[in-house]
Amino acid sequence: TCNKIYSLLNYRMNYRLPVVITTNLDLFEIEKHLGKRTTSRIVQMCS
Repeated sequence: TCNKIYSLLNYRMNYRLPVVITTNLDLFEIEKHLGKRTTSRIVQMCS
């Protein structure tokens, strides 16, 4: 679920652990599937 993905990303970000994400979706489509909060976390981790 979206909450589990967000929790996983948040945990890895807080402990400075790497994350590899591959997708053929653009950010708009990712947000549509995962929600604004999770997409924002992904963008934040890539900055």
